Amino acid sequence: GPLEGADTLAKRLQFLPVARALLEGFPILHNIFVGYKDGDIFMVSRLNAEKFRLRVFAPEGSILMVTAAKGAPHPHVVKNLFFDKDLKLIGQNQNSASLPDAIYQREWYAEAMQREGRIETKPLLLNGTNQAAIELIQRTRNGQAALGLSILLEDLSKELKREMHTQGAHLVLFQSDGTPIASGRGITVEENGSSRLRVLKDFPE
Repeated sequence: GPLEGADTLAKRLQFLPVARALLEGFPILHNIFVGYKDGDIFMVSRLNAEKFRLRVFAPEGSILMVTAAKGAPHPHVVKNLFFDKDLKLIGQNQNSASLPDAIYQREWYAEAMQREGRIETKPLLLNGTNQAAIELIQRTRNGQAALGLSILLEDLSKELKREMHTQGAHLVLFQSDGTPIASGRGITVEENGSSRLRVLKDFPE
């Protein structure tokens, strides 16, 4: 699509209505992001979690945050733009905490550009929010960019819980190697004052 060839922030922002529709249509999505050859990253995140809003200093009334990270020659410039329900820009800052390390380090980009098909990451905890997520990434058709999205595992777990029609039933969703990524009883547990992702032994036989 046009986003993969967009070479300025202004052009990339034209994708915002589409990103909003995707995020609203699929509530388990936390963000959509694109990596470009020059090191730029363009990411659209929903702002429905209060802890995340506080971390990125989201202004009142904002529902979406666009994070624009520059590649060369300014690899550490991260700008956040905040939009309200009418997609009107109502604030901005340069808080790099908005960009998860796994995305900022771009290892997913290098892997996606070297192979066909979709990459699915292992579960990870997003920066500062203890929100568990997996990321799906795929190279675009023209080979000029990699498109990814983050799925919140707690939201995926809530969807599983809604599918449990039998009292006492326990649904768990696993990756192909047996890593649990969603559970009707939640995917994180509190341990020693902090959150961790559930592992196989946490689930009953």
